[in-house]
Amino acid sequence: MLKGFFCFLAGSLFLVMGATAAWMEEGGSSATKFEPTRMESKVGKTYADKTKINVMWKDGIHLTTNDDIIRLKLGGCIMSDWAFFVSADDDLSNWIESGTNANEIRLTRLYLTGSIYKRGIYKFQYKYSRDQVAFEDMYLGLKDIPLLGRLRIGQFKEPFGLEELTLISNITFMERALTSAFTPGYNAGICLDNRFFHGRINWAIGVFQKNSSDWNWSGRKSNFTTRLTFLPYFSHTNRTVLHLGGGYSVRNPESDTAVFGEKPESHLAPYLVGLNIPADKITLTGLELVFLRGSFSLQGEYVLANVEEIWNDDPVFSAGYIQASYFLTGENRKYTSIATLGQVKANPASGNSVDDALEIAVRYSTIALDKENIGIFGGELNDITCGFNWYLNPYVRMMGNYIFASGDPAGNGSIFQTRIQMNF
Repeated sequence: MLKGFFCFLAGSLFLVMGATAAWMEEGGSSATKFEPTRMESKVGKTYADKTKINVMWKDGIHLTTNDDIIRLKLGGCIMSDWAFFVSADDDLSNWIESGTNANEIRLTRLYLTGSIYKRGIYKFQYKYSRDQVAFEDMYLGLKDIPLLGRLRIGQFKEPFGLEELTLISNITFMERALTSAFTPGYNAGICLDNRFFHGRINWAIGVFQKNSSDWNWSGRKSNFTTRLTFLPYFSHTNRTVLHLGGGYSVRNPESDTAVFGEKPESHLAPYLVGLNIPADKITLTGLELVFLRGSFSLQGEYVLANVEEIWNDDPVFSAGYIQASYFLTGENRKYTSIATLGQVKANPASGNSVDDALEIAVRYSTIALDKENIGIFGGELNDITCGFNWYLNPYVRMMGNYIFASGDPAGNGSIFQTRIQMNF
């Protein structure tokens, strides 16, 4: 897997070096053009290729042909984390030793995305982290299909969960809430999505199969996932958004097993809740809420996981969170055209004359994997997280999170963690 990552990195750097060389030859302008030399055709005629390539920086390196037929963007993200396990009671000390600390390169990611002949789209995204080295997004598709919108075929995230679909570099806290124990994430499939009424309604529907390195496709099971969102109120003038949404997924476990587990919103911490039970089918139902008003934001989700067991009753497990944040420097969170939250940038109109922005946030998150009446003891976990974000510029962010975790039977403890993040 490392060999594949370095090949991808080398190819990306080769592309950037070639574009940069042309940029330097033209004097280093922010958007430059270069033309291929004259060429001799096979029939002896000389012609000039009029196609020009534009190189530009805009939240990443962009390459486009002069006729806009080919578009390409190279981007990436790097995150470095430190975690300090401040306290742990007698029960939690079995998992976490109080007073210890840990660090990691949480994530290194490179991606190529763009379009071909305006309607063809593609994305290739490679991830390297402590516990995973793999392709994440790897798909081709078409956009602007009448009535149907966009079609993607390949590997990408299933359309379920507001926070799951928001890029990790754009979420408010260092890690996603406890609802991520249920969200499907990246899988191979085919998906349609579109928006109507000036973007007020977004829908997506797809069929997916779990990723596997096994090339034996006999007996592979498919999963159905859909998402629908609605904007009852939207105003650019007041910087106000009210988002309501929901997701639904029917899943057929490959090994007839339901597996759920979660950490206390710290990637360097151990799992404190989890279960592994026989299951014929899993049905996920999710609800979403976002309210943005100027510098204030309110966000929440609630997910139910209905497990149809092989020999027991059909237990229903749940997870949810509610969070609020406020920008001290006047900025606001961005709402994207695909009904997720986008990258935060300094807002000169707010009176902030520099590139940095300051944000404070708080979240309550909970998950329950216990069903004692039928002998299932997966545990319960409740987290209260306080966060501080310093956006030094549009590409660098420093984060601090203090987490108080209360688990049953895991015990109680607290974690302070920091991150420095660069994305482009």
